[in-house]
Amino acid sequence: MSTNRDWMYNRVKNGYTRREYTSKVKEFISFAKSQTGFLDGENIRRPCARNKCRNMAFHDEETVEFYLLKFGFVDGYYQWYLHGEERYNHMNDFQETTMELENDVDEIEMPTIGGSTSYHEMVHDLAGSSFNWNRSVEEAPNLHSQQLYDMIDATNERLWPGCENMTKLSAMARLLTIKSNHHLSERAYDDMMQLWKESLPTNNTLVDNFYGTKQLMHGLGLPVEKIDCCKICV
Repeated sequence: MSTNRDWMYNRVKNGYTRREYTSKVKEFISFAKSQTGFLDGENIRRPCARNKCRNMAFHDEETVEFYLLKFGFVDGYYQWYLHGEERYNHMNDFQETTMELENDVDEIEMPTIGGSTSYHEMVHDLAGSSFNWNRSVEEAPNLHSQQLYDMIDATNERLWPGCENMTKLSAMARLLTIKSNHHLSERAYDDMMQLWKESLPTNNTLVDNFYGTKQLMHGLGLPVEKIDCCKICV
């Protein structure tokens, strides 16, 4: 597949969607559908520039194509690593680091339940190749490092022991998408989460309030939409 992705951000000419862009979008969707390990059932991740999308939501290929034609791709997504493409630049970065750092990264468990591999990649991409994943150092981690440690823990941690299709992080990301799509107030979100948490096994890891969920997702750099509503609603 061609590595020239200039077409991704050259969508419109004279007020009309360019033919090359339309054709390339179809090629992208065909590639994404072929990467079965990065699908949510039959659905693919939606990488359009719309705030509610930005690689957070999954949809059928027709919907993804529509949104990409209407809104374009999220900024800077030249490598489709959340859709199964190998991240060549990051592999080069890893080769330039020390063997000790490579071993630290390799020792981190990379589960595939609930699509969590994609969240692992997002955390590693955010950290960069120079980040030290070794927590045995005596010095306490700074705030940014601790956020990354918390996020990688959340990608490894099952929603409850024995849960095979969802992790703590993947559940929170999808719940925030639901909140945004349906314009739920914080109060409604908290009430829904508390009820769900009570219905799950007692040793579940679900965060049952919007504030705690938002804190972790902000560390990952994912957008959390603010919904304007009356004071009585919140």
